[in-house]
This record gives sequence, structure tokens and C-alpha cells, in this order.
Amino acid sequence: MQAVNAASKRGEIFSVWADGKPWYPRDGLKLDRSQLARINRTLGNADPSSKLLFFQRKHGALRGRVVAEAVADGDLDDILRLAMAWGRT
Repeated sequence: MQAVNAASKRGEIFSVWADGKPWYPRDGLKLDRSQLARINRTLGNADPSSKLLFFQRKHGALRGRVVAEAVADGDLDDILRLAMAWGRT
């Protein structure tokens, strides 16, 4: 758990609070650690709920895929462009 908390502090992963405890979304943990870190950092200061929605939602800009599907297809650059825009809203 210390490694997860340290990664969260470095901005590599994020958590949402549920029942008074941090919860790390499975959607993000499906990704390679470095890819998750790049996406999370690109999302910037977006609140954790917004980040969770970003990972779970099917995006038109990703041709109707969720982030994990787009990563699997090798479209990390498209995801990062979308994450940058998402983080500004």
C-alpha cells in the first residue's frame, strides 16, 4: 500500500474517496504504469471524480472507445490530447 500511496503523491495515479478510504479505480490499473502516469499528469488538477469519468467514458474523440481500449490500440497520443483538453474544463 505504501507504493500505491507514493505513486499517488507523485501524480502517477489517483484515487477517489469511498467509505472514508482511498479507492484506486481498476480502469487505470489496467494500463502500463508509465502510460497511466502520463495520462494522469496530463489531466492535471482535474478532480478525482472527473478523472474517473475520463477513464470510464466512451469518447467520440477516441472513436467511441474508453481509454483502456484506445491504449491497447496504440493511440496514446490521441488520449493525451484529449486528456489535456479534459483537464482544462
